[in-house]
Amino acid sequence: MTDAPDTDFDDDAQEEAAPAPAPKPKKKPKKAKKPQDRLPKAEARGEILTAVYKDVTILVEPETLDDYDAMSQFASGMPDRLLRLLVPNDRDRARLLATCRKGNRTSLTSVLEMTAAILQELGAGN
Repeated sequence: MTDAPDTDFDDDAQEEAAPAPAPKPKKKPKKAKKPQDRLPKAEARGEILTAVYKDVTILVEPETLDDYDAMSQFASGMPDRLLRLLVPNDRDRARLLATCRKGNRTSLTSVLEMTAAILQELGAGN
């Protein structure tokens, strides 16, 4: 007969680990300030909204953005009308659209993102 290893453990002899102390509450990181919607203030004061996007200066009267059809089409994924209102100069609009080219086509997704970024820069719709 061979001696088998002793596998009896004394449960009382093992010390239970003390619970870890509760972690100190962490300070919440400061969030980046969300840009304010400047459109209502600009409308009230009659100010022109200004933005520079990809080296193109964009000047928009606040009431221009109150175009239901343009906004509705933009929300439906068709940015043309709104982009024409935001950038009425054909040469400037062509320069911006050229930045949305992917190979031999203009990417609709890129144009939508660009139009949204221009609105953001103008401070409209935040």
